[in-house]
Amino acid sequence: MHELLCKITILYKLFLSTGRGFSAVVAPPTPPFGNPKLSVDHFNLPAVLLWNPKITHPTFVQHVLSKCQSCGSTMHEGYWNDGSSYSTQPRSLHDVGNVVLLVSAVYICENHHKTLAHDERVLQCFPSQTLIPFVLLHRSGFTRELVDICTALVRSGVNFYNMETLILQRRWETYARQQDTLRIQSHLMKQSGHDPVKDDFLVTELARSPSNDLLAKCFLAGFMKEEDLYLKEILSTDTTNTLSFDHTFKVASNIGFLREDNVWVTQYDSLFIVMNNKGQVVTWQLTKGTSFGQIEHLLSELSHRALQQSQNIKTIYIDECCKLRNKVQSVFGTDVSVKLDIFHAVQRVTKTLPKRHQLTKQCVAMFRQVFRKDGDSGEKRMSHTPSPQIILSKLESFAAKWKDAKDLEGKKLFTSATLSAISNLKKHISAGCLSNIPPGGGTNRNERFHRHLKNFFHQSRVGIYLAYALLTVIIHSHNSAWTTRG
Repeated sequence: MHELLCKITILYKLFLSTGRGFSAVVAPPTPPFGNPKLSVDHFNLPAVLLWNPKITHPTFVQHVLSKCQSCGSTMHEGYWNDGSSYSTQPRSLHDVGNVVLLVSAVYICENHHKTLAHDERVLQCFPSQTLIPFVLLHRSGFTRELVDICTALVRSGVNFYNMETLILQRRWETYARQQDTLRIQSHLMKQSGHDPVKDDFLVTELARSPSNDLLAKCFLAGFMKEEDLYLKEILSTDTTNTLSFDHTFKVASNIGFLREDNVWVTQYDSLFIVMNNKGQVVTWQLTKGTSFGQIEHLLSELSHRALQQSQNIKTIYIDECCKLRNKVQSVFGTDVSVKLDIFHAVQRVTKTLPKRHQLTKQCVAMFRQVFRKDGDSGEKRMSHTPSPQIILSKLESFAAKWKDAKDLEGKKLFTSATLSAISNLKKHISAGCLSNIPPGGGTNRNERFHRHLKNFFHQSRVGIYLAYALLTVIIHSHNSAWTTRG
């Protein structure tokens, strides 16, 4: 196999010598079926990526490759690490449906100092790492295509466990095609009276997928090159005149780090998200606890940003309206109206109802109507929420109807916690926290986004930087989707 690979790279080297350059992944050639001289290795060749930036990108690397960095003497192209000897083994790169060999040029100076074409000093000369068709880590490497696909899958909501399965399927399809070509060759050999080629390359890298941990590293490698662009895009998102604040706890529960004594330590317990009235995330922060002090600086920056965008923030929806109203207004101004989100208002009561009670579903559906004007009874609310007096009257009628309701077994629907929740809710209704809320106003979009985020964080532990990268990319993708819809 090494001999054949060496011959292939020699042909590519001749191609390079014409000055046209070459820096793309090339699939192995199709073997000439029926040739009795072919061995099993001819049907199991990996793809090849030839890398000689002195020819393909001379503008960027000429200064570092013209003179030896060790002695200052002139550098010349020497040979390729093409596998022709033990000391010239190419690096193996993970690709989507294949394994790719990175065959790099080796440059040699007059004093026999050597520099590989994929040396870090050479790669750092490029003004953008996206110009390089591969990403190298300490022990592993990836083609640029795999890096881009990992990012695209994350943006599409695919977690690393499912990503591993997808890549495995692509690898298996490549492996299956190679097995098919080998069977065809064996059949032709039998027909011509030659010994068939043995199908003995069952153990191959093609049939194995990079692990979910390795795919996470691949994703991070791509993110690190584009982090500033993601942040710039998110910070340019329009704040609009209405915002909704919300914490989610399930997303942050598995984020942390492994101590030296192998004890996993969770760094945060909640994710704080601010959305505009378009459903886009305008800012976010992982927090330890839900105190206002944890997010005050973030909100101050958001208030300043709104001024720069000439946005007059008029309404803010939040779960703890009365408790945090003064603090929120101290940041955004006393003219800002702080409302209780209807979703959380409903949840405060409905979460106290027994889940398996025969009447729970019917009761919840009727309770949602408490916050609607008469006649507004469709699937989606079409009118602003009514005045405090009307909501209180509807709530009293609702409580009177259901407080003594029992199922066929005589079990009451309302618990003491339900009655307490209704009593507390009346205080917010009387304060106007739930009145004059327009259709779509609130944190209902936040809740849908929370469910989307859980797909990445509920299965296993996630390191802090990986969590930050995932949240950044997913939020950017979410915002981009809403921009397109708008």
